[in-house]
Amino acid sequence: MVAINEIKVANAKLTASTVPRVSVFVGGTSGIGKATIKRLASTGFPVKIYVVGRKSTRPAMEPFLDELRTANPKADLVWAEGEIALLSEVKRICRDIEAAESSVDLLFLSAGYAPLGGTRNDTPEGLETTHALQYYGRILFTLHLLPLLRASSNPRVMSILAGCFLSGSIDNDDINLDKPGAFGGFASQARIGTLNTVGFDQLAADKDNAGITFIHSWPGAVNTGNMARYWKPSTFSFFPWTELMKPLFFFMGVSHEDSAEKHLYQATTGTFGGDGPKVDGVKAANTAGSQGRGLYLLDDKCEVSYNAKTLDNLRAKSQAAVWAKTTEILKPYL
Repeated sequence: MVAINEIKVANAKLTASTVPRVSVFVGGTSGIGKATIKRLASTGFPVKIYVVGRKSTRPAMEPFLDELRTANPKADLVWAEGEIALLSEVKRICRDIEAAESSVDLLFLSAGYAPLGGTRNDTPEGLETTHALQYYGRILFTLHLLPLLRASSNPRVMSILAGCFLSGSIDNDDINLDKPGAFGGFASQARIGTLNTVGFDQLAADKDNAGITFIHSWPGAVNTGNMARYWKPSTFSFFPWTELMKPLFFFMGVSHEDSAEKHLYQATTGTFGGDGPKVDGVKAANTAGSQGRGLYLLDDKCEVSYNAKTLDNLRAKSQAAVWAKTTEILKPYL
């Protein structure tokens, strides 16, 4: 376990050369992403932060962004508007960023959707929304921005979801839970978390990405509001799960402030590759079993935590099928 006080000390050692100079936050209009943007801007360094969000969230975000600009006049906060549940919009947003930047240091992916009532909701492009937002969209953002990430001296891709959790198997004939009865609130979250690990493990194994750090992390019990925001009454959920989890948030929850410290640490520490500040005595191995760049699967204590045998089994039995399905779906948007 990396103590929060140690994390804060490490973050305080950030410099203009170790902080992400150009960042793209997808899911930064609330919860973990918004808190991390605030913490990053508060470093006082000349950082440029793209905040990707829907049109409906802009009125609430503008005062927040203005507040950050006042607190750090060196910070360049750029609003990038788009409906990120649509892969065509992901492509458009990435094209705009590619046209404006020569490199990107941090891609922070935290857009959430939690249909724990079990109601399936497909996008106009035909993808179930959870899959679109939390897997396919995240991989598409990454693929489009890979050239800019490779051009950075300290690139990092972070997917905030379920890093330390892995399902033991995937039905290779029903990767998107399309079969009758397969989809459910909890089933979708478990599948999406595993797809993130398998997909980013595929990218990390590509020799062309050897200079990039990938992180799939579990943030712990952070009250982001997703469970209430997307709740609809159902047989299994008469009221938002957030209400049931209030005691958990009270006794075991992670505050937005501490979550932001942890994610800034994950985004910058040299423990996961690069030259950023480290906590003395803390070492970590990626999914290839080595130190340095690669994919790190982290728990809410910022420690590597996963079942290696389960990951090996998924690599052997499902990774090829998952990546084939991923490329099939994303091909029209590349």
